Amino acid sequence: MFTPPPPPPARAGAAINPFPPPCPVPQPAGGARGTTPPPPPAQAAPPTTPAGGGQPPARKRPPHAYGPLALHLFSGPSTRPDGLRAMFAAKGWACEDFDIVNGSEQDLSRDDVWTRLLVRIKCRHFRFIVMGPPCSTFSRARERQPGPRPLRSFEAPYGLPREELTEAERKDLKLGNFFMLMAAAAFRTAIDAGVPVVFENPEPVQGYASAFQFDEWQQIAVMPGVGTIDFDQCSMGAETAKPTRLLTWGVDLSSIHGRRCDHPHRCWAWSDAQGRPRRSWGPHPPLVGRRRSNGEYATRAAAAYPAAFNEPLVSTAVSPAAGSHTTRPPRPPPPPGPAADPLGIGDTQGAQHA
Repeated sequence: MFTPPPPPPARAGAAINPFPPPCPVPQPAGGARGTTPPPPPAQAAPPTTPAGGGQPPARKRPPHAYGPLALHLFSGPSTRPDGLRAMFAAKGWACEDFDIVNGSEQDLSRDDVWTRLLVRIKCRHFRFIVMGPPCSTFSRARERQPGPRPLRSFEAPYGLPREELTEAERKDLKLGNFFMLMAAAAFRTAIDAGVPVVFENPEPVQGYASAFQFDEWQQIAVMPGVGTIDFDQCSMGAETAKPTRLLTWGVDLSSIHGRRCDHPHRCWAWSDAQGRPRRSWGPHPPLVGRRRSNGEYATRAAAAYPAAFNEPLVSTAVSPAAGSHTTRPPRPPPPPGPAADPLGIGDTQGAQHA
C-alpha cells in the first residue's frame, strides 16, 4: 500500500487549513486500470540474535498501543500526580498531554503541530479530547494596575485597535486569538469524527471580553448535541471561586452544572503585588493582585484543574456511555476564517505565533 509522505513544514506566514483532509484510503490491489501494480514489498529481515545469545530487543510500542488514548490540549506540566494523565492511567487509558512546557514538539503556537493533531483527530486516534486554551489575554486581572494592560473589551473581544497596543501586546493578542481559533477547529473536527470533546474557559461576565463571544465558539455552542455547563471550581476544591464554563459534545457532565460557591465569609491575610500585607473579607482570598509566599501570582497557580474536577471528567470519558447518546450532526457552514484579522496585525495563522 502506498503511504503518502508527510506534509512539508509550514512556511512563515503560510495559512493552515483548519479542517484536515480525509484520512488516507487504501487503494485496490493492482492500482487503477492501465497501470502497473507496484512490486511486492521486500521481505523483512529476521530479527538478529544479540551477541552472546538471548532474545532480540522487543520493539517499543507507542503509548496508545496499550489502551484507549485521550488528548489533553494546553495541559500544563504532565507530572501532576492528580492530573488528568495520571487519572487516565489509573483507568487503563493513555493520555497525550500537549503543552509547550512539556517540550518544543508540543508547541501549540506552531502550525505543523496543529496540522498533525487535526489529522489524528479526524482519523479517530483519540477516544476523548479536553482543551482549555490560555485565557490570560481575556483576564479581568488586567483591569487592576500595576500589571499588564487590557488587550480586549466587551465591545472588541478579538482585540483593541492596533494603534492602542504596543508591538508586544499585539503579539500576545495574536497568539491568544490563534489558540482560541485552532481550539475551535479541533472541537469541530472532533464532532465530525464522533469523538467526545470538552472545551473549558472562564464563564463570561457581562461587560468583559470572553472567548465565548467569538463567532466561532458561538456557532459551536448551538450545534446539535453541544451542551453548556456552568459551575464554580471552588465547589470542587479550587482555592477561589473561579466561575467556569464548559462546552461538551458526546459526554454527560450535567452532574456538575450549577454547582456554585457556598463557602462562608471570613477574614483573609495576604500580600499584594508589591509584597505589602493586606486583609480582606469574603469566602475566598482574592485571586487578582495577590502574590503567594513564593512570590508567584495567585492567578498563575489557579490555572490548574482541581483534582475533584479531574475525577468526574475522567470517569465520564471512560464510561461506556461516552459518545453513545449522540449522533454525528451535519457540520454547519464553516465560520468566518481567522484571516479576517480584526486587529489589522497580519495573518492570525502564521507559521509560528509567539
